[in-house]
Amino acid sequence: MAEQKIQVISRAFAVIECLSEFPVGLGVTEIATRIQLNKSTVFRILNTLVDLGYIEKNAQNERYKLSLKFLQLSSMMINQTELKVVAYPHLKRLASKTLQSVHLCVRKGDAAQYLDKVEAFNHSIKMFSAIGVTVPLYCSGVGKCLLAWMTPEEQNAVLNELELIPRCKNTIQKREVLEDELRRTVENGYAVDDEENEDGVRCAAAPIRDYTGKVIAAISVSGDYTSTDSAEFSQAVSDVMHTAQQISKELGFSD
Repeated sequence: MAEQKIQVISRAFAVIECLSEFPVGLGVTEIATRIQLNKSTVFRILNTLVDLGYIEKNAQNERYKLSLKFLQLSSMMINQTELKVVAYPHLKRLASKTLQSVHLCVRKGDAAQYLDKVEAFNHSIKMFSAIGVTVPLYCSGVGKCLLAWMTPEEQNAVLNELELIPRCKNTIQKREVLEDELRRTVENGYAVDDEENEDGVRCAAAPIRDYTGKVIAAISVSGDYTSTDSAEFSQAVSDVMHTAQQISKELGFSD
């Protein structure tokens, strides 16, 4: 069974790579001949890829070609690579200034994924975060940023699917409370995680925008601040907002 699944995947990529050489498209027979598979197998693969949105079929000439979904995927990878390269020196400076952990996150479905992390050399608190790991949108500063600046329609759709599972004593567990928090986040320009994801850890987070103004990521400063009302936390808020603005500016955003 495992070998059959691998074979199907290999054949699907053979179809994709074949079509990549012919922007105007190919018919089933042409594809089958070029990759040396029978027509029925190629036809089934094509239908599946069409359903998934990776291939388009021209109903008039029965030709198949790659869709723009491949361009969308590659653009996402390029953008994330550029984002990480641009952001890294800013993350280092922010970690050095605040002496706390600094995170760069992007959305991944109903979660925020750590794209990068920088810790101050003498940082005293050990966090469970790691590059590639995800954290819920509803109980993290970065997650709230990503939620808060979604379109109303997108935000509503995501909230409809979220299960507000408590992770700490302060985790928000009611949708209306979370929605109020998201409105405050937009009004203030930053988000707060007040021991909602990890006990003893408070975070200040701010959104990063691309050249169109769309929020594509968020950064946070996380540490063992005594409270969100402390002078140290207020300074962290100011620092993280300034850093997010600088990264956004380098990505082409202008107020």
